[in-house]
Amino acid sequence: MKLTIILMLVFTLNISATGFGQISFEARDKSIREVFRILEKETNYRFFYNDDLRSVDNTVDLVVSDQDIDQILEKLFESTGLGYRILENNLIVVTPEGEVQQDFVTGKVTDATSGEGLPGVSIVVKGTTIGVSTDINGNYSISVTAPDAILIYSFIGYLSQEIPVGGRIKLDVSLAVDVTTLDEVVVV
Repeated sequence: MKLTIILMLVFTLNISATGFGQISFEARDKSIREVFRILEKETNYRFFYNDDLRSVDNTVDLVVSDQDIDQILEKLFESTGLGYRILENNLIVVTPEGEVQQDFVTGKVTDATSGEGLPGVSIVVKGTTIGVSTDINGNYSISVTAPDAILIYSFIGYLSQEIPVGGRIKLDVSLAVDVTTLDEVVVV
């Protein structure tokens, strides 16, 4: 039984990833979920999706020859109602089209004068209660639900900044010293 499954897999799928992200394979009568597994095995992409999505169980016949991942996913998702977003580290998030996607913006907050990371800077998504603080090196990661969100950066002794995300997933910021309130800071 196992040998039969292996032989069927070998004869129905022929996958090879060539240089520069060009991928070739053939999948006959396979579910989208199975195509994800095949792509994960043969490439360095990883797929994340809700198991309750019924569209990932749709069967497809797909023949791909020397195409990049965007071209493959466009073909794979046509008429399925699914969309995708490729994140850093080759992570692909699959969601229903039109659903609000939650993205993470990462970056580093530094002192404008010295260029050193600022620990404890407050970062808030304007108009929400979503907020984080930078770590000891000034790094942060914050969840945003809209590409037009505005992040507010504030730190005692520094001028606050409001910066639109603009669809970016990496946002580094330099804060300038606020000389007018510097006299009010008391170090204990």
